[in-house]
Amino acid sequence: MSVSTVSTAPAGTPAEEVDPGPAWAEQVRALARRRDAVVLAHNYQLPAIQDVADHVGDSLALSRIAASSEASTIVFCGVHFMAETAKILAPDKTVLIPDARAGCSLADSITAEQLREWKSQHPGAVVVSYVNTTAAVKAETDICCTSSNAAEVVDSIPRDKEVLFLPDQFLGAHVRRELGREDMHVWAGECHVHAGINGAQLTAQAQADPDAELFVHPECGCATSALYLAGTGAVPADRVKILSTGGMLDAARATGAKSVLVATEVGMLHRGAGRGAGRAAGRRGHQGRDRRREHPLGTGRRRRGPGRHRGGLGRRARADTGPRPGRCLRERGAVFDSAGPDSAGPDAAGLGAGSPPAHPVRLDRTREGGHSAFRVVHAGGDATGAEIERALVAAAATAEITVLTGHVAVDALRDAGGRVGGLSVLDDAGRAGLLRAPAVLLASGGYGQLYASTTNPDTSTGDGVALALRAGAAASDLEFVQFHPTVLYTGPALGRRPLVTEAVRGEGAVLRDRTGTAFMAGVHPLADLAPRDVVAAAIARRMTETGADAMYLDATALEGFAARFPTVYASCREAGIDPRTEPIPVTPAAHYACGGVVAGTDGRTGVPGLYAAGEVARTGLHGANRLASNSLLEGLVVGERVVRAVLADRVLPRTASPELVAPAPAVGIADRGVVQRAMSTCAGIGRDATGLAAASDAVETATSTAVPIDRAGVEDAALTLLAQGVLAAAGTRRESRGCHVRTDFPDRDDVWQRESLVVTLDGAGLPVVGRDAMAGVA
Repeated sequence: MSVSTVSTAPAGTPAEEVDPGPAWAEQVRALARRRDAVVLAHNYQLPAIQDVADHVGDSLALSRIAASSEASTIVFCGVHFMAETAKILAPDKTVLIPDARAGCSLADSITAEQLREWKSQHPGAVVVSYVNTTAAVKAETDICCTSSNAAEVVDSIPRDKEVLFLPDQFLGAHVRRELGREDMHVWAGECHVHAGINGAQLTAQAQADPDAELFVHPECGCATSALYLAGTGAVPADRVKILSTGGMLDAARATGAKSVLVATEVGMLHRGAGRGAGRAAGRRGHQGRDRRREHPLGTGRRRRGPGRHRGGLGRRARADTGPRPGRCLRERGAVFDSAGPDSAGPDAAGLGAGSPPAHPVRLDRTREGGHSAFRVVHAGGDATGAEIERALVAAAATAEITVLTGHVAVDALRDAGGRVGGLSVLDDAGRAGLLRAPAVLLASGGYGQLYASTTNPDTSTGDGVALALRAGAAASDLEFVQFHPTVLYTGPALGRRPLVTEAVRGEGAVLRDRTGTAFMAGVHPLADLAPRDVVAAAIARRMTETGADAMYLDATALEGFAARFPTVYASCREAGIDPRTEPIPVTPAAHYACGGVVAGTDGRTGVPGLYAAGEVARTGLHGANRLASNSLLEGLVVGERVVRAVLADRVLPRTASPELVAPAPAVGIADRGVVQRAMSTCAGIGRDATGLAAASDAVETATSTAVPIDRAGVEDAALTLLAQGVLAAAGTRRESRGCHVRTDFPDRDDVWQRESLVVTLDGAGLPVVGRDAMAGVA
């Protein structure tokens, strides 16, 4: 089966601008008449497209119209899976899709091969596919459903049968919540547009329009949030309706409300206003205009994640959700840097406390590597993280939260159904204990201690990723380890190194070699403010070319350095350097893990009861190279979302199982020094097959099987497992992308290597790269 495509521009380039006026509309209609074509537009299309189409509806309705139409040509204004469905129902017709770039992140979130593998793990299960899937996936499916009949379809399946529901995790969660089926497994896919609509937006819109009804599509990530808000009374329960696209239109016709809040894509506003008995579909949760696909790993600047595995928050979600955690922090006493009084007070409104100050304050903003705007808010000059940590620790101390200091989590404990029900732990004396809990949230940070030199604290040993892998979860993008370009160099040293924040370069500092030459100007258009992977690689190259142990960051022209960057200044002065009068010696060091435990933007992992947030999680936000300061925002946003997810999941029916089982206690442990030397030498900024193989051999030779008896043992076991996982993924990814640089494969490969590499453990407890990611790899 094939579906033809027509477009005014090559794929990947901006479409030609047109004036959607009467003349253009008549031209389209005339062309359709000459081609004996019928033009079908999805409800989500822009108003101009809907107005010119012969029929407007949802994907299934339009496909049925295509089958019954007398026209020989079907022009389907939608995305690929819609056109494929139309071709299945109308095989004798020519089906055209106007824009080859019109992909669907939901339909692309599972492949037929992945579905076959999933089915093999659940023999006898009934596969139910949402209509938003490719033809190849539909061919592997037992029943195909729509959002309006999904619950009815699943309910018709006998209760003694397992159900595999795909690809949308939000629609699946809605159906499971409606039916209370514990035997229903849901694929973790999502539409990046619908996932970007959040509960905070719903609350704000509902409060701004208290008489409106709220229509939410079950595909939207905010559906659970909407029900939670209704349950808490934040939004009246009788005003919240979870509806399919067609159901929204029917409800709009019947509603007695003066206005309706529609939480879905922008085209529904036009559709609702035109069909809703004169009532405009009042407000939207998300614009949803840009339907073009981006590479899941892209160039590492940002990521939406329409590839095989679910992707990230997206710019819209970060922008819309970020201010709320900022306000909560200020309400808990966090103090951010001020640029002085401002009569308008725009920043005070964006990140201020619940009640406005007597004199509105404009927050001081700066920029860092890769930033084109001043978008970062600091605290204490360069101590933002420390200030946030101080405020949260103080809040926890007054919230009657039990804090077990000196303890380390060893393994997640699961019941007979595979749900996590607690943790096995060791205290600081090595005594074992068991903690029962209906939900376990991993917020353990990254694995910077995998390398000899890092900006990370001593506790960043990958414990959370290792624990999740041993519990049956998947990890992804482990090979993308970001190296911070500038840490203070004071001679060869191991462990944590003082970081020289990128904000120093953001305010005008210049990188120079030992001859005083500013070498970044010819490397990247942003020069010293280039993205981190670019700057780190440039410094490493220059050090090799000149035989130097460090490069130099010249900040002598910056005024008020000591006050603006007190942490950096103190570190420099301790090392005998005065950054006000002399350049700062700097080198790259391991900084941030872009990969981690595969989790959604609500923190849910593939293991029921196990959640992850922060650097331990791979939500898809960071792609192949983290943009400066996004990690702090991600931790705040996902940290808030995961609370809602846990509360929503706890109300789902579950079978009580008092018996909890841990993985086998004996694990592979290698000497930490051997691991760090191997990784630093062979798996740092530049990698090749020979070095990666040598590192693997070194780690394997040093590894023995043992049972950890203290914190150091648990951490060494985690580092050993992470080293094996990073090396396996880095060896498989035979290209250079973001902060993964293969010197033997310097080019990016978007044919075979564009998708994320998923890592799980085999029967022997060793990391293996998923078979789907191996396609086309020699």
